[in-house]
Amino acid sequence: MSAATLAAEGGSSRTAPRLNGTLVAAIAVLLVLLAAVLAGPRWLPSPTEQDLGNILAPPSSVSPLGTDQLGRDVLARVLAAIRLDLVVGVTALLVPLVTGSLLGALAAWRGGWVDEVVGVVADVVQAFPYYLFILVLAFFLGAGLSSIYVAVAAVAWVSYMRIVRAEVHSAMQQDYVQAAVGAGFSGSRVLLRHVLPNVFKQPLTYAVTDVVVVIVSTATLSYLGVGVTPPTPELGALVSDGQQFVTVRPLLTVAPGLAVVLVGAALALLGNGLSRQVDEA
Repeated sequence: MSAATLAAEGGSSRTAPRLNGTLVAAIAVLLVLLAAVLAGPRWLPSPTEQDLGNILAPPSSVSPLGTDQLGRDVLARVLAAIRLDLVVGVTALLVPLVTGSLLGALAAWRGGWVDEVVGVVADVVQAFPYYLFILVLAFFLGAGLSSIYVAVAAVAWVSYMRIVRAEVHSAMQQDYVQAAVGAGFSGSRVLLRHVLPNVFKQPLTYAVTDVVVVIVSTATLSYLGVGVTPPTPELGALVSDGQQFVTVRPLLTVAPGLAVVLVGAALALLGNGLSRQVDEA
């Protein structure tokens, strides 16, 4: 029996590790949130539908969290805002995840001046406080989702670059990479087909936790008026809009604030659980 066959049989006999409790809890919370977000539009009014004859209404069977200053259903707006923030959090990280990973892999693989240039640029970006950098970019670019995407892409790539650079440096010392290089494979083939597939779990795991940072950044920018523009519901904007009515209808501020905490905690637990799962695999 060949060594390859033995390796294959050995690999097939391994059982996948059980999901840890943190990961299960995070998945359960996120599934409930996603179910509410997806089901909400079916039984709630449009989050932008106004009913000026029913403004600042208390919670009821029709509007479980009441209505805002324009008669819009608060629960519908909170669920729509959660959906928007999750979409923005995931899509905004796609560019920095890919570009940062590729730059980190290239810097580690080529070394020399390439590594130095990438490292210097990353140091310059990280020299500025994260939120200050994003705020300046957002103020310069103007309000809107495009500003959030550009601001996150300009800052978030550094973390992925550093993670992948360290992982590729480590992988380059492994026997399978040395064997591929010794077999005469091109550098690009070794990097793309042998190295990156084995180091990409780390940046992906980090990205799950990083979604929380993007969501909080989006909420912060919208709270300050340079993020998502009205009437699109966004959690930070909902907190800002409800502040002036906090003594009359505290749910206008409390509900979206709690939503930020719940989504952030669930994603943080998911990232922690995935990290533990990868370590145990």
